[in-house]
Amino acid sequence: LQGKSVPPTEDDLLEKAKRRCEAAEKELARAMEQSAGSNEEVEEVLSLLMDIAEGHPHALYSAGIDPSQCGTLDMMMEQVRKAAAADNTPITGATEDGFMARNENEEEAQLIEDALC
Repeated sequence: LQGKSVPPTEDDLLEKAKRRCEAAEKELARAMEQSAGSNEEVEEVLSLLMDIAEGHPHALYSAGIDPSQCGTLDMMMEQVRKAAAADNTPITGATEDGFMARNENEEEAQLIEDALC
């Protein structure tokens, strides 16, 4: 072979493939565990929003959610997605980065808050 390394045998290649497969399975299992936790959290938040819709439907309007369109968890999720999309839409007349400049009252409130902290 004149200084070259010996190529791996079929058994070596099989062992390497098994190790890679086991590592990928562990990573997939870890990702699925994290995803399950996220799904549970989303369901908890949606349930909370449903409770708010029942007791204080007017409170959802400020978040951009129409409580009359939130009869089920799926409908609530659709309303939350719409509200999030509307919240991320650039405002016409916005600055170059897509956001409105804060008005003077907001700036003054921020200065007061900073001074108190």
